[in-house]
Amino acid sequence: MTYKENKTRPRVKAIIFDMDNTLFDFVAAKQHACREVAKFLGRDDWEALFSCFLNSPHGFESHENIKDYFDLCGLLEKCSSTRRIPDAQNDGRGVNLPDGCSISPEACSTRPSSRPMRDNLLADRSLYSDGVFSRCCTLYETEKVRVLEPYPRVPETLGELRRRGFPMAVLTDAHNGNALARLRKVDLARFFDHIISCDMTGCKKPAPDAFLLALKKLGTLPSETLLVGDSIRRDIAPAQALGMITAYAAYGDRNVPIPTPTPCKPDYVLTGIEELVGLV
Repeated sequence: MTYKENKTRPRVKAIIFDMDNTLFDFVAAKQHACREVAKFLGRDDWEALFSCFLNSPHGFESHENIKDYFDLCGLLEKCSSTRRIPDAQNDGRGVNLPDGCSISPEACSTRPSSRPMRDNLLADRSLYSDGVFSRCCTLYETEKVRVLEPYPRVPETLGELRRRGFPMAVLTDAHNGNALARLRKVDLARFFDHIISCDMTGCKKPAPDAFLLALKKLGTLPSETLLVGDSIRRDIAPAQALGMITAYAAYGDRNVPIPTPTPCKPDYVLTGIEELVGLV
């Protein structure tokens, strides 16, 4: 853990955590899900699908990115016959799909289809919209959550901070249902007093709305609240602009490509989340 020059231990009354990549490696989970979707389609170019999410004009979590992948690979135009692609495996657990996708997991059959499908599966528009696309969305959402694991020492650190009586909130650009699903999967929801999601404010970071709502819920001033996040641009900079104490979770920064340099300097830099125990 590194400190700003002449910086003393801060007087912290509450802590706000960013969720994805600060508490668990969400990028790795997305990459795994992209591999599974590409495999389901009989392809080995999962990096192309991940790049659609990474460079998305729709948002990092939008299912429109899967459509863009179909288009990028020419799957909407090419048409060849003979091969059948098996259905995605579904273990029966509920999947929380983002707004705009009305297909439920139950609509995606787990039984192998008895009729042959075309390689692209997309020449028939009705098959594209009601069949293959929904299965890809369900597979993506299921696998993305299934492999999530907290970073080392995260449960122990949050438990110790809780034992010391710190009120804690988590904020995320995910929708509330998706945020809850991820936090419950890694068994971290129990540590937080408040979960602030983008659908609660209508804005995504680095807009200040989520930070302000978290401060209001916690009932603390910015100067006595510590923000822990993995992105300098989207977490640290807006929190500092509000006057909050900031701890940069360098261990979780998965920004690709390297972000544009910013003059913003965090108050503290964490090489592991357990360093928070000594900081506060």
